[in-house]
Amino acid sequence: MKLPILLSCLSLTFTAVLRAADDDKKAEAAPAVEAPAADLPRVKAGDIEGVKKLVGKKAVVYGKVTSSREVEKSGISFIDLDGGKFTVVCWKESYSKFEGGQSPATLYKGQEIEVTGEIFEYRGKTGKGSPQPEIKLTGPEQVKVISASKEETAGGKKKDSGKKEDATERKEEPKRVDSKKYFR
Repeated sequence: MKLPILLSCLSLTFTAVLRAADDDKKAEAAPAVEAPAADLPRVKAGDIEGVKKLVGKKAVVYGKVTSSREVEKSGISFIDLDGGKFTVVCWKESYSKFEGGQSPATLYKGQEIEVTGEIFEYRGKTGKGSPQPEIKLTGPEQVKVISASKEETAGGKKKDSGKKEDATERKEEPKRVDSKKYFR
């Protein structure tokens, strides 16, 4: 009579151990909570040295979209910030996540944006070119429009507000962060 009770106790103990191990695996597989963009280092796209220091790290890069293009053959969009000093790359598979399924190259053309993501260095197709810093864009949550282009279109025609820019009017600079907080 003691054998069935002993087997029952062993079975319950074994089941509890398996469940605990399964819970540990689920906890390890859970995605890490990402730091909000406010806690990430910020760098201007034209600041080459600042960008290079952040290669391999998640950061916020901001700048003016000076050129953008979509390569139909490969289905890749390229958004160049600050005269091509920094590139944002997006694959066609991600277009459906953007407004109207459009290419980000079309959506953000001429605008000042900030992009959040891990900074990589791309060395060209052969891997031997000079390194070009970039962020891979996978969704619209990575992009924040700081200011829209001056010539927004409506129905295919350029809008003209009729208002000239005042030279004394200054854009607000992005918030500076304490570098000691991120680099030791």
